[in-house]
Amino acid sequence: MKKNTDKTISFSLFAQFPKLICFMTTRLSGNFNLHEPSILQKSLPELIAHYSINKDKFASIEQVHGNHIDEVNVDNFEPRFSQSDGLVCSTKGIFLGVNIADCIPVFFYEPQAYIWAIAHAGWRGTQSQIVSRVVTKISQMGGSSRNLHVVLGPHIGACCYVVSDARAQTFLRTFDNNKLITYKIQDKWRIDLAYATAYELRKLGVPKNQTQIFKGCTSCQDNDFFSFRREQKNLAGEMLGVIGTKL
Repeated sequence: MKKNTDKTISFSLFAQFPKLICFMTTRLSGNFNLHEPSILQKSLPELIAHYSINKDKFASIEQVHGNHIDEVNVDNFEPRFSQSDGLVCSTKGIFLGVNIADCIPVFFYEPQAYIWAIAHAGWRGTQSQIVSRVVTKISQMGGSSRNLHVVLGPHIGACCYVVSDARAQTFLRTFDNNKLITYKIQDKWRIDLAYATAYELRKLGVPKNQTQIFKGCTSCQDNDFFSFRREQKNLAGEMLGVIGTKL
């Protein structure tokens, strides 16, 4: 993870691709909750202009905590995909965005087929395997899981993600009873959402050395990130993850 001068962060895995732009805001960047009109009118245009992104070619997702994904192109472009938790694109100049405040922002890039994607993976999306749906869509568009490079951005860690017995049992069933994903500490169930996502990526054929996982926790690192689990109703804002390619 690299801290940028504009108080965003970027990811070392993607540094090898000069045409790819991928970054994420932090608490220091300010609130980028795209449901707020003031963000859409001022903060977002200023941010994306810094990266020379055309505001009329920036698409984000509503994030309904499901596993529906959409392909974005010139014909169906809209600034907000209302039923989606994932977007896939191969049209130069179109950028994809996702809001985050504990869930995993998953960034995908397939450099051979020139396809990029973004996903919002909370517990529902992870359990219903949204990552698998994204990889399948990329394959249908001519990409390959063997060529995919995937970053799992800042998210809540298992250290803070305590869950109910029912949710724990659901994850155990979904992920082959893997005790590295779902386990107890001091008699409390915890889920490692990132490990679950990485486990799914391995099964899909994405090489381990082409996957980067954020090492940290949005809930613990209160100076760096917003966290719904930590702040609840007092949530002061959300981060924004962006991916796309230069023209």
